[in-house]
Amino acid sequence: MASCADVLDRREERRDEQVALLGSGVVVSVTVVSPGADKDDAVARSVCAAAVEAVRGLVGRRGWRLAAERSASGVTGPEWLAAVDASGMEVKAALVALEESEPLGRLWDLDVVVGPVAGQPVVLSRRDLGLEPRRCLVCDLDAAGCARSRRHSPLLVDAARAGLAAGASREAAEAAGGLAVDALLMEARLTPKPGLVDAVSSGSHSDMDLVLLERSAEALLPWFVACWQTGWAWSGADAATLRSRLVDIGLAAEAEMLAATGGVNTHKGALFALGLLLAAWGGEAAGQASEGLVERARTRAARLASGWLEDWRRRPDASHGASALRELGLTGARGEASGGFETAATVGLPAYRSRLAETGDADDAARWALMALMAANDDTNLVARGGAEGLAYVRGWARGVVEGRPGPDALVADLADAEAAFVARRLSPGGSADLLAVTWLLDRVDAVGLAAGLGAG
Repeated sequence: MASCADVLDRREERRDEQVALLGSGVVVSVTVVSPGADKDDAVARSVCAAAVEAVRGLVGRRGWRLAAERSASGVTGPEWLAAVDASGMEVKAALVALEESEPLGRLWDLDVVVGPVAGQPVVLSRRDLGLEPRRCLVCDLDAAGCARSRRHSPLLVDAARAGLAAGASREAAEAAGGLAVDALLMEARLTPKPGLVDAVSSGSHSDMDLVLLERSAEALLPWFVACWQTGWAWSGADAATLRSRLVDIGLAAEAEMLAATGGVNTHKGALFALGLLLAAWGGEAAGQASEGLVERARTRAARLASGWLEDWRRRPDASHGASALRELGLTGARGEASGGFETAATVGLPAYRSRLAETGDADDAARWALMALMAANDDTNLVARGGAEGLAYVRGWARGVVEGRPGPDALVADLADAEAAFVARRLSPGGSADLLAVTWLLDRVDAVGLAAGLGAG
């Protein structure tokens, strides 16, 4: 692991090495983007080797003479320095074009050093060519500015770097993460929903409203993107390794969510479910096959989640979910995930699609899917608020509505009429609401498989 002192010391050594090589021509300096303390990992070495190969190829194609070269490696990461007998500005322009044309180019730092002036090497910049600065790996702002201000969590930068190094495009990752946010916004805005926050009511949640839920969902976007990138980058890793990385991302995402909401737990359950599904989707998308993507993602998610469920069974915590496990044998969100989101896939999704085909109304189809989920789901959120009796009450009411098969207007009326009874009992079917978001995302994964799930960087 590299310390700040290591990085500063290496910077001084590199400067001296550059000055020594300048006698043979302009100096090309190859380093790689390596956030965090581990700058000499397998990704950095692989990316650097690809950069050196690309630069060598460029030098050969241009007919330039490679006068001298040297490599370095250590805790500060792999490097390559070369003296090239050519014009500094010409070399810089060619290297910028190389960075922008190669899939891994965003992870390369290909500097051109000229001079020295007053004994100091001079590094040519993109601005010397009249070009905009390089873009950040996480956002579209100036990469150097984001680095100086520490705008992004190292976890986000590392996920973006690992995904890109493994061949995932940022555009595909952002599309997938955006769908997860859309799923949360769809669920939040769907109205009416008894006991749940919607456009006209806070339901049984005195500390929440729709604006808060929308703000929470938007705050989770970069973390959903990171889940997908991590799933892709570590698709071949063992489940325990990937789980560990996802736990780190999940805890950081939860902290950002709480910061955005003033400490209100708006989407903890949905973050777990959607983040896991995105990681599984990314892992399957890395295989470059769209056929059966939903089923394969569900299987991968189940394999990942089963470890968490077994650990939790052995060492239950003090949560409401643990109480439901001890008293009623319900496994809650972990059980649903370890089953590959079976309730969402076999209850919510068919209900959503059949109703959409029948009425052509996406909001009506979502309400109908929510009713089907509430009728079938062992929602531990209801158990936490109303015990086994609360769960039985909601499931019984929802089954009655489902059996009656009301039309769109009648369904809205049934949901609105149930609000007072739910609020009086403080009941909130939050687990089913999370599964509605999963249902919606599963439908979109199936619809956009190649478009938003695949693609090389």
